[in-house]
Order: sequence, then C-alpha cells, then structure tokens
Amino acid sequence: MGIGNITVVDADSIALSNLSRQFLFQQADVGKNKAFVAAGKAQLINPEISIKHMEYFINNENEKEIYNSDFWYEFTAIFAAVDNLDARQFLSKKVKQYEIPLFESGTNGLKCSHQVIIPYETSGYQGEKEKEESFAMCTLKSFPYAFKHTVAAATNYYKDFFEKFMKDVDDMIKNFGELQRKMESLDKYRKLQQVFLDFLVKFSKKIG
Repeated sequence: MGIGNITVVDADSIALSNLSRQFLFQQADVGKNKAFVAAGKAQLINPEISIKHMEYFINNENEKEIYNSDFWYEFTAIFAAVDNLDARQFLSKKVKQYEIPLFESGTNGLKCSHQVIIPYETSGYQGEKEKEESFAMCTLKSFPYAFKHTVAAATNYYKDFFEKFMKDVDDMIKNFGELQRKMESLDKYRKLQQVFLDFLVKFSKKIG
C-alpha cells in the first residue's frame, strides 16, 4: 500500500461483543488490548510495514507525557475511529496545531459521523458544540472507564432488572389464569401422550 510506518492507539480491551463488528479480532483475543492485537494482525497481512501500538487514552490528561510534540511530528496522516466527544475534540485541536490531515469516523450513541479534516482548509470537528447525549454501547458493556460511563452502565443494569424484569413478572401475575390454563392443557396432553405410548407398548408385545 505504500505505507511504511503505522502507530495503532487504543487503551480498550477486546470484548466478546466486538467480534461481530470487525475482521481482525477472534475468540482467542478476548481480553487482550485492541491496539496490540490489531498491530499484530496488520503485521501478518503486510510484513513489510513497520507498526507499533500504544495503550493510552487519547485525552488532555495524557498530553504532556504521551501526546506531546514528539508524538505528533511522526505522522503524515491520522485515521481516527474514537467513540467519545472529548477524544474527537482533542484530535481536532491537535491536527490543526501540527497541520496533519485527519480522516475521522465514529459513533455517538445511535448517531454516525464521518469527516475529513484538512488543517486551515476545512472546518474542524463539526460536532464540537454538540452535547454528547449517549455513549457507545460497547463502551458501557465492556469498558466503562469514565465515571459518567459507569453511571450510565449502572442505570442500564437497573432498568434491565428493576423495570423490564419486574414488568415481565407483573405481566405473568396478571395473566396467571391464562398461564395456568395453558399448563393444565399441557398436562392433559402429556397424560394423553402417555396413554398412547402405553397402548403402543402393549400392542407391540401382543404382535411380537
């Protein structure tokens, strides 16, 4: 492909739910770091490239020690697929500062976004002023690393158990009479089935 050096960045770990959405990860990779596995698989696809991985979140907290000027000067282009607003804003700011083209795509809840950012020629991240109303489901289920993610994940579990489950129980109680009639019909069917089987056994013995 003409690409000599690649750096893959991701602090997340592979969850079982990730396997159906891509082609690099397999069952044996569950629990391993995404960047580590992706870099290894890419190396197998093209042994001629030089590829490394980094296991750090893309955010302001890691700017001084990890995402400093030495980091950005290595790149001629960046391809991003982050799933949170803070990381997108951080990348948009940095590619403008270091004049690096950015090809961005990702999700925000049920919304999808894709954008090409060329410093000083196109606008920055278009969602910078939008309010992040929801989170990627894979983040909540497998790696709720931020406090707000943990709260959202706990809220989902609460709704699943105390709302959905209890509603199912309530519906079963309300329709208990109908359920009981179905069980009685099933019991009658099973008794009839047993009578028929007994008849077949006796009949086979007579003709045997």
